[in-house]
Amino acid sequence: MLGSDVMPVGAWWGLAAMAVVVHLGVYVPWMPTPGTRTQALLAPVVLAVMAAGFHVGEGHAVSGCLGAYVGAMLSMTLCVAGRQKDVARWAVAKEAGVPEADLPHIPASVPMRLILLAPLLTGAGLVLGG
Repeated sequence: MLGSDVMPVGAWWGLAAMAVVVHLGVYVPWMPTPGTRTQALLAPVVLAVMAAGFHVGEGHAVSGCLGAYVGAMLSMTLCVAGRQKDVARWAVAKEAGVPEADLPHIPASVPMRLILLAPLLTGAGLVLGG
């Protein structure tokens, strides 16, 4: 592991704060319904609790947990980037109770980005911070 020599812990806190600002300023406004906006608003809190749990429960370094937090936060926005209208149509239909078989199509690139980016960016943050 590269360890926390990459950046001091204070810089990781700054990056984590910037990741939250990006999430709240970009990702949350893309969400079309009150339910999806609420979920998007809760994501930074849920991820923060998870990162704290990894620090306390698993003994990971604070900088590593913050790096993983930054990666996870950014991966959500990057997964939807460019496809927010497709995701919005799906979310509106889903909340309206449209049956699964009749939901609008989400391009395969959205779940593929999630499958690739979430572990890659979260892991990179953990390694760089840890």
